[in-house]
Amino acid sequence: MTTSLGPSITMDMLEGEHEPLLAELRANEPVCWVPALAMWFVTRWADVETVDNDTERFTAATNPSFLARALGPNMLTMDPPEATRTRQAMIGSFRASGVSGDFVANRLEAMVDHYLDL
Repeated sequence: MTTSLGPSITMDMLEGEHEPLLAELRANEPVCWVPALAMWFVTRWADVETVDNDTERFTAATNPSFLARALGPNMLTMDPPEATRTRQAMIGSFRASGVSGDFVANRLEAMVDHYLDL
């Protein structure tokens, strides 16, 4: 019988150099319950896509939600149709011709690269 890695995971482990831990989870336990966070970890891309696309069985509206606590209700913490309505209301601003289009097209990539290099 294999012991789950989830109960041994701490916030310190995730805030530090976490890539070896995530690689171990992807290899040995790609879906696991992490009691310290009271949430499931899904670490393989195909599994994440499955969870994201199956709104009948999985929800973005979790509680507790670190994202909702930090940012308030937003389309990343909602399920359709609420998330769809929110996305539709905002999408125009992020197109090339929209308010944020110039920023996204011309400045965002350099800004992201800068912060990733820190």
